[in-house]
Amino acid sequence: MPIMDFFSWARSGSIDRRRPWVILGKGPSYSKRPSYDLTGAYTLSLNHVVREGPVTVAHMIDIDVAQACGAALAQNALWVTMPWVPHFQHKPGPKNLEEWAREIPILEQLEQEGRLLWYNASTAPIRREGSPLVRVTFFSAEAAIDLLAQAGVKQIRSLGVDGGTQYSDRFRDLQGTTRLANGQPSFDRQFEKIAETLLRTGVDYAPLDLEAPIRVFVGGTEAERIPAKVLEYSIRKRTSMSVSVHALSEAGIPFPLPRDRRNRPRTGFSFQRFLIPQACGYRGKAIYLDSDMLVFRDLRSLWTLPLEGADVFCARGKGG
Repeated sequence: MPIMDFFSWARSGSIDRRRPWVILGKGPSYSKRPSYDLTGAYTLSLNHVVREGPVTVAHMIDIDVAQACGAALAQNALWVTMPWVPHFQHKPGPKNLEEWAREIPILEQLEQEGRLLWYNASTAPIRREGSPLVRVTFFSAEAAIDLLAQAGVKQIRSLGVDGGTQYSDRFRDLQGTTRLANGQPSFDRQFEKIAETLLRTGVDYAPLDLEAPIRVFVGGTEAERIPAKVLEYSIRKRTSMSVSVHALSEAGIPFPLPRDRRNRPRTGFSFQRFLIPQACGYRGKAIYLDSDMLVFRDLRSLWTLPLEGADVFCARGKGG
């Protein structure tokens, strides 16, 4: 039977697009997998993770991975999805998925069972008409998030989609073979592309083991709405997990002023930041920024700094 494209499959009623998905990668946080009950979510494995247990969809870009995983694909995955032109040795290969299925028995079996799906990857020079383009530059997690977001999935979480240079101990046997084999210096490179997908699609994405979304509160006056919107855009453009941005001028919560005039705020909104605990229901954490600021790095790196028992982090000025 002809191989169905991923998006036609998603529209066919095979899945409920309102149900959340969890992407499982090989990074260190995959070791936390036993701590989470994923029965209420669909699961999508990246590359060799399919060998670890049952998943809804196994995703891989490289044909080499399909060959290496072999029987685990048929045993553990309900469906398998790959680019129409899979990579071979980390570059777009010489054959399309149907041609590879003629040569690799496990792919032929999946094709005959209607469990093999394809999509157009942005890396391939040859694309099939009638199906969206899925963006991938550095790593397969980028493609997986874009794939699900374009398919209409509303919420995505992940384990093992980490930065740095290491795998989880579960994949120790692959450390010297597949880890950063594409020549990239670090898995951090994927975050900038994930941020682009979140900005473009609006999908709710975050690592499963992090508090989400990142809560940002912006101090300012009603007259500073435009700078606050520019700040918000700079945040969303570079942040690789979901963010909620709140203007404190719209919170509607009054804040007291000190009786001693020497302790009065320098601006009309300086003390707005003290509203944040109440606005958060006295739970979790948040980031405060002034409306005239801009963000040029991924806020995830700030969000994940360990507080180490402190209640507040701040950046001291030169005279502080």
